[in-house]
Amino acid sequence: MKHGKKTILVLTVAGWILVGAACGKEAKEQEPTPTVPPTAVPTQEPTPDPTPVPTEPPRDLGGLEVVLCDTYSGDNWDTAYNSYLETFYDMFHKAEQEHNFKFKRKGIGGWGDQYADAVSLSIIDDKPLGYIFSMDSRFISSFVTKGLALDVSQAKSVNWDDDKWNQGVLEVMKVNGGTYGFSCDRSGGAGLWINKDLLRQLNVDPNLIYDLQKEGQWSWEKFLELCGSLTKDTNNDGKYDIWAVCGQEYQIVYSALLSNGTFVINKNEAGLLSVNADDPAVAEAMDFIQKLKDSEYLMKKKKDDSWDWYRAAFNNGQAVMRIETLSGLSGEQYGLGFEYGFVTFPYGPKAGKNVNAEYLATIYFVPNTTATKEKMDDIMYVYNWYTTEPDGSSTPTFDKWKNTYSGWFKEGDRSLSETLSTLFIDCETVMPATTLIPDFLNDSWTMDLINGKSYQDVLSTSTPRWEGQVNIFNNQFK
Repeated sequence: MKHGKKTILVLTVAGWILVGAACGKEAKEQEPTPTVPPTAVPTQEPTPDPTPVPTEPPRDLGGLEVVLCDTYSGDNWDTAYNSYLETFYDMFHKAEQEHNFKFKRKGIGGWGDQYADAVSLSIIDDKPLGYIFSMDSRFISSFVTKGLALDVSQAKSVNWDDDKWNQGVLEVMKVNGGTYGFSCDRSGGAGLWINKDLLRQLNVDPNLIYDLQKEGQWSWEKFLELCGSLTKDTNNDGKYDIWAVCGQEYQIVYSALLSNGTFVINKNEAGLLSVNADDPAVAEAMDFIQKLKDSEYLMKKKKDDSWDWYRAAFNNGQAVMRIETLSGLSGEQYGLGFEYGFVTFPYGPKAGKNVNAEYLATIYFVPNTTATKEKMDDIMYVYNWYTTEPDGSSTPTFDKWKNTYSGWFKEGDRSLSETLSTLFIDCETVMPATTLIPDFLNDSWTMDLINGKSYQDVLSTSTPRWEGQVNIFNNQFK
């Protein structure tokens, strides 16, 4: 936070000092120099004391305790395990004392429906378990559509234009003039986990991808070219045994659409939803997916495979690259028997540059209850402090992300120094508007698309269903 400083300019008036000239000496045949009369020195008025400017006292929150609930925080939630956090908590605890508030995180157990149901019931009963809730973006829609999330757009203590706010989340959570969710987190959206050992085995320098990424040339076109040299029949039995890429159906489709700056459902100017299936950029993304399928660069799911078959395919060296979010490995990276890395998802022709496509994210909201309505601005004031950088600025530094993910990669790995910097600092963060539609991720259209149907058929059969979902959502806010 920034504190204004008032500077008082004191003007000191100096007196004038004039010295009379002495009479000139007589000289032969020369007129004597006339005497200059002394100039009167004006009386100097005393400088009045400046009017004291009152100093505004620190905002006093009267001992307000703000509890942020999530699924995992324990008693040691504020343990500083690196120098960055040590500096942060030193600043934050001083703010608690100066502004007379308390803040803590509290894990209330469960995940998914179990957690969401517990949060929902506490709000409906007007006895919220916390004043701020952390919610997986896959479950946030019901809190918005049922009126359980408070509109925080009018919080005077928040500048929503600050760089610290995840603008992708804010854009999705702005509905018809209200803002029902927020986040300062960057989870690292769509990307590719790469098997560096397998790349070298196939005579491809892993630095090639990083170089393309660094030079802004990591496009769909370059990606497809690379895939052509990574899909191999290594034992000459007439069948591929190494594929260029694998992934879960919806992650492949979402990554392709968002990396081209579009999606099948978007937000309109009024902040409501609209079907966007006829967007030419959508067709470009579908053509890209079709090329992946037709060329057989994309490893296919077998009939009896489990839903997470692609994880084993990558981990066992059958696929060189895995389409996944940064956080999607869920600890698997520590058990991999090869050198791995992470690069951004290649960008499409409409986007023309990398984007941080967060189709899965953590979103925070203030519950719509009697107590929180009265204290909404104070609650956001506390959260604003909790998300302030250690130096007091609002702009996130790369140190924040580097400290979070440094244990995931080897020292000096370009994933840490370049990919994460690109995602968290350089890229625009985007989210699909379908985050607001309940169970949209469970829609079968992405599976139909990846597993054989043409995108024309998928879009034509899905559009009427999407229009119905959009109408139901919009009618609740008109």
